[in-house]
Amino acid sequence: MQKIILITPTHLRKERMGYLKELSGIFSQVENLLWLVCEDGIRKHDNVEELLQRSGIDYKYFNYGPTNNWGECQRDFLCEYVFRHDINGVCYFADDDNWWDIKIFDEIRKTKRVGVFPVGNRGPSN
Repeated sequence: MQKIILITPTHLRKERMGYLKELSGIFSQVENLLWLVCEDGIRKHDNVEELLQRSGIDYKYFNYGPTNNWGECQRDFLCEYVFRHDINGVCYFADDDNWWDIKIFDEIRKTKRVGVFPVGNRGPSN
């Protein structure tokens, strides 16, 4: 079964922990998954680390920034981490404010080279 590598930038905001808690509940149901989370900030946050530890999901938590650039630098940092550590699998950019249907992971796993999937965004549009 092909590994799914979820790349999630995050930053300090009031909705963050709720979003990450919901994602951890969904992602914990997915087999052979690696969740890479990167904080847009000068440090990692204990409450995020604790949530990730409690989730039972294979994860790595980093910080890169602050950049305040909509997660682009954090995505790049995590992609570089995947390449540098020769992690094989299907990478998917899983923003913390996206909406998820568990069935999408079966489709993501079928990806051979490049795939495009629809995203439901719950975050602000400004």
